[in-house]
Amino acid sequence: LDYLCRLESDLAMQVNVRAYVEQNFRNCSLELVYFEMVANAIDADATNISIDISHGEPKAESLKITITDDGKGMDDDGYARFCMLLQGRDGGHKGVGRVSLLPNFDSITYTSYFSGKCRKMKFSYDFKADDCKVTKQQLLPHKSGTSVELEGYIKTRVWSDHYVTPSWIKDKLVN
Repeated sequence: LDYLCRLESDLAMQVNVRAYVEQNFRNCSLELVYFEMVANAIDADATNISIDISHGEPKAESLKITITDDGKGMDDDGYARFCMLLQGRDGGHKGVGRVSLLPNFDSITYTSYFSGKCRKMKFSYDFKADDCKVTKQQLLPHKSGTSVELEGYIKTRVWSDHYVTPSWIKDKLVN
């Protein structure tokens, strides 16, 4: 029985991320993207969170969003949870926030600083845990935090100018 318990704990169910996203995040808005990324930053004990938005005309084709925080960064335990869909940290977390990015952006890049290291990865439907690179930080060994860069907006248009207006975003996140 002990062998069976150890075997079960070493195995993880594989989830078809594309099918999961299509079923649960098909109509995912930019509002949810902001909410999920800010919630992740708060969970990482961030005290400063910035959302940088740039776009030209048309907005959809040129939209670029970068969310940066000064939280604890994605350490090895955090990365293990990141790699497991539906593995929330506790009962209040579902472990799916990052997938809200997939139906919205072609290019999703995470850069995270923690414990004198830098973890960089591209997140996509085909993401695998081995796709991540971890290097030692040379310049700022005590820096911590995460930056998520979102580019290649997939949808044909930004449904509302509010979604790229700082005062509207702040109001939605705070209230």
